[in-house]
Amino acid sequence: MGSWYQTCAITQLPIMNGEPMRAVFLRRHDVGWRKETSGYCGLTGAWMPISFPIQGQYSDDEGSMVDMTPSYKDRLLVEAIREDFIERTSTHNDPALTREGLDFPSMLAGVEAGRVAIQAFGTVPPVPNADPNADTQYGTVPTDIGLCFIREDIYRTLLSADKLKQEAPVSVAYKKALAWAAGLEKKRTEYVEIQARVGTDPDARDMSRFEIRLNIDSERSYGSFGHECDGLNYYGEHVVDLIVRQGRTVEGDQEVRDILWGIAEMRVLFSAMYDLRKMWSPQAGSGSQVQTSAIYTRVAKAMIKVVANRKKLCEG
Repeated sequence: MGSWYQTCAITQLPIMNGEPMRAVFLRRHDVGWRKETSGYCGLTGAWMPISFPIQGQYSDDEGSMVDMTPSYKDRLLVEAIREDFIERTSTHNDPALTREGLDFPSMLAGVEAGRVAIQAFGTVPPVPNADPNADTQYGTVPTDIGLCFIREDIYRTLLSADKLKQEAPVSVAYKKALAWAAGLEKKRTEYVEIQARVGTDPDARDMSRFEIRLNIDSERSYGSFGHECDGLNYYGEHVVDLIVRQGRTVEGDQEVRDILWGIAEMRVLFSAMYDLRKMWSPQAGSGSQVQTSAIYTRVAKAMIKVVANRKKLCEG
């Protein structure tokens, strides 16, 4: 009998006691038009990420992630979930989770126990005896929150440069995030000028137009992950608020840089998930038997052989 372990979402390799890892919070995604019936399903067809990868390590004693050091961007996740929080019923007489008392440790424990959900846009369950041919109804419904884990060594490999690249992918992504933030800082001047005129304009039309344009720009910007992953857009919207509406800057504000770095890391991870054809979802299983390492070795050797043969064919 071996140690109980978690499972890496990228490799399906075990994460053993004391090993560093990343956790990504997810929310269930059941909106009908994100799914296909032709054998294809998008990366977020079932679950979508709502947080950047959070650093910690696995504890066999706790059966959970420990030694976390939540940064500013991670604490924002708690605020976002708290706004729409609802508690699933506990079956073990656990202390109640409340919106007011929700913090990072209690949220992590609650999610792992299946007790945390939020009100989010999704498919409304059909009423009894409903017409089976009726159109699917969408609205705000209780939505589960989940977790997936990634081994730290695998995560770092994805972010770092390979032999063919002169610069690490995450560095390239961060430069793009900084360029986006610089564009927002330029819009700050326009925001202040319009804001000064609002007092003499009862309709505040200029400000309304600016806000609409700003929202449209941010949706198309580097801070947006699009509709297929709109759970992450909260962070980009927060950067817009910090820089444009609050007048903070990248150079003098660690909190802004923290979110921008998270956006950069998530861009790289999201790209890797796409290239590897990995769907976002909670882990497919965990266990306590160490002999499962044999199947990993067999599959890894087969994959290396397939890739090597494919490379030979491509190189002629």
